[in-house]
Amino acid sequence: MIYRATEYGKNSGTKILFFDTNNKVMFEKELRLKTEVYWSKTYLVIVGVIVLSLLFPAALIAILDVVSKMFSIVFTIITVLLASPFLAWGFLIFRFRVSAEGDTITVKPGAGRKYTFSVDEITRIVRKIKMDSGWEQIKMIKIYTKTKHVSLNQSMTGIEDIDAYLMRHTDAEKIISKKKH
Repeated sequence: MIYRATEYGKNSGTKILFFDTNNKVMFEKELRLKTEVYWSKTYLVIVGVIVLSLLFPAALIAILDVVSKMFSIVFTIITVLLASPFLAWGFLIFRFRVSAEGDTITVKPGAGRKYTFSVDEITRIVRKIKMDSGWEQIKMIKIYTKTKHVSLNQSMTGIEDIDAYLMRHTDAEKIISKKKH
C-alpha cells in the first residue's frame, strides 16, 4: 500500500513520501525517485530580451542602409561583443543541472563534462541560511567532495528539495549551517 501510494505520487507529480524509523525515504531506490536543482528557464526569457534588444538596432541599420558600410560593420561587431556574455549566460542556464537519485548525485555543469559522485564521497556541506519568521530560508548550499565542489543558490528551482535530500543522506557532522544576517 505504501509502495503504491509513493508510486502514484511519483507518476502524478505529487510528493508523497514515507519515511522509516531512520528517517530514510522508503522505496526511494525501487521507484527511482529523483531530486533535481536547475536554473529556472524563465531566466532565458530575460536573456532573449537583452540579446534581441542589442541585435535589433544593428540589424535595422544594416537593412535600412542609412550609414556607411564601415560604420555598419563596426556597430555590428560591437553589438555582437556586447551580446556574447548574455548568450554564454543563457547557455549556462540551459545546461546546468544537479540530480540526486538513490545515493548518487550527478552534476551537469554549465560548461564541462557531467560527473557523478556518491553521497559517501561528500566531505562537507556548507548551508547559508537566513531566519525568516522562524523558518530557515536557504540562501546557498555548497557541496564539497575531495576533488570537486558545486554551489547552489536560492534562485535555483529545487534547492529546498536537494537540501532535504542532503539532510537525509549525509551525516550530520558533515553539514555546516551558517546564518546570514
